[in-house]
Amino acid sequence: MAIDYEDAFGYPLRGDGTLKRFLVGGGVPSLLTLAFFALLVLSIFLAPVAILILLLAPAWLAVGLVLAGYYVRVVRATYAGNEDPPAFGDWKELLVDGGYSVLVGLGYALPLVLLGLVVTVGFVALVGGGAAMGGSDVETTVAALGVLSLLVFVLLSLLAMAYSLAVSYLYPISVCIYADTGDVRAAFSKERLVPVAKSSDYAMAWLVQAGVLFGIQTFVGTLTVILIGYLLYPFLPFATFFVTVAAFYTFAKAYQNESATMGTSDTARDDPTVREDSQLGSETGY
Repeated sequence: MAIDYEDAFGYPLRGDGTLKRFLVGGGVPSLLTLAFFALLVLSIFLAPVAILILLLAPAWLAVGLVLAGYYVRVVRATYAGNEDPPAFGDWKELLVDGGYSVLVGLGYALPLVLLGLVVTVGFVALVGGGAAMGGSDVETTVAALGVLSLLVFVLLSLLAMAYSLAVSYLYPISVCIYADTGDVRAAFSKERLVPVAKSSDYAMAWLVQAGVLFGIQTFVGTLTVILIGYLLYPFLPFATFFVTVAAFYTFAKAYQNESATMGTSDTARDDPTVREDSQLGSETGY
């Protein structure tokens, strides 16, 4: 069944407690952003104030985990057949799910980190070997390493861009798999990932959310040239929250369609207790 994007972009605004959801999902990040810039400006005149910026780190971490957990909850609510967004609440569950969601992201980042370490160690070994030669060989080696370093940097940059794009495409599917199975290892299952990644429903859903987010950021970034854009930055978290909630709703729908075809779905969306819990959260607003 094709995804209805008019329905998807109306999804974040449906149900009770819409204001509360946006105050948490957009308002809190907006306040933290304003606090960061305010402290940054103050630190120019009062250097000790810079220390306070570090105190924002735990708050950013907590908010990031809560939001990541909420997007998992959106996916599960969609599986359960609830047409309204779930409410915030049960913060421990949100933090746990957010932590696992971040863990999935770190799993994708690990190969790139390992590659960077290997290249760094190899480069240091080459420099050390060249220095050990002594004489004119040092200058020749350094010159050769300069060219080699540039080539490696360009190659790694292109590789990192391609890999990051692939991860941004696959990561939401892994979140959907985790929401379905509750298993982080299953989130990397080729049997579950590939069919969804190849589906036209998911590809279109991903392109739409990527295009909308890119358009918003480009619009605001362009306006910063005439300073008006800076006034819009506090509203960016609200727009990002809106688009991301709608996006994970469509991702869940796409995953649901494909897994139903492949027969890979677990019990998350067919369990009546999940449906009841999701509906109860939406009705109570907690």
